[in-house]
Amino acid sequence: MRGGFILINHDLKLIYIPILKNTTIETTGILSIFYSFKRFTEIDCLMTDNIEEVKTFETKIKKLIIYIKNKYSDYKIFSCSRNPYLRFISAIKYLSKSNKSNIKNILKFNDIFNNNQINSSLYLFDKNHFHKQHFILKHCDFIIDINNYHENFIQMLLKLNIQLKHQKILINDIKLNNSKPLEINIDEDLLHKINSYYKEDFNFLNLKIYDNITELNEFLKIQNKEDTDFIYNKYKNYFIDDQSIINLLIEELIKKNEYFDSNEDENYMTEEEFEILNDENLF
Repeated sequence: MRGGFILINHDLKLIYIPILKNTTIETTGILSIFYSFKRFTEIDCLMTDNIEEVKTFETKIKKLIIYIKNKYSDYKIFSCSRNPYLRFISAIKYLSKSNKSNIKNILKFNDIFNNNQINSSLYLFDKNHFHKQHFILKHCDFIIDINNYHENFIQMLLKLNIQLKHQKILINDIKLNNSKPLEINIDEDLLHKINSYYKEDFNFLNLKIYDNITELNEFLKIQNKEDTDFIYNKYKNYFIDDQSIINLLIEELIKKNEYFDSNEDENYMTEEEFEILNDENLF
């Protein structure tokens, strides 16, 4: 399962803009399999001869949003948010085992940030996992909090009068990517750097900033898993008939374990797809 691509459904007039480490695989899978979303292929409109014009992540986002809102003014945009502490840990976990990453060359995780910026020695692929969220989220009509991912996602679809189709995900409590816990050493220095770099994200999402390691560790211990069975039963009357061809197909794939990749946290893209990142993909 691949994630990290902008998706669009013209019939539903809905656009998904991904933020890496914020359930991109989960969201991409559900949208593609059950709701007929396709990859947004108009990113080439943002290309320019002036390389400096699209040099920064913020500038790329601005150009993207302006284009979408001008051309698709009656479409809704959504993305997913995540607590910056949890997102940072998830990014470290993924990049530490990725053969595409040079994060292993960073002697200390504290070196990821340099003068409140992403360390320029990191590859573009690595940097994409640490960019701030609010540049995207502030332009979204809907923000899915991944702590309440399934319920927020359902509530958004219902507000848009979209019939629910992905009951297999909830009934079987399927994870399109599974990850194992990773212990990283967040010391006072790194905590200060995270707080400073992601300050705008914390403020935008109205999240608590922890000033000491003890408080942060207590927060990390109390992360709860969603009860997908409870959520399904709460909204089951809004789901369409479970016997559709697509659901039967997914059921067979689930049994064979051929579709859902549980070996990597976020198998972001193939080498070929990565090669076109600079030319076509903002993320």
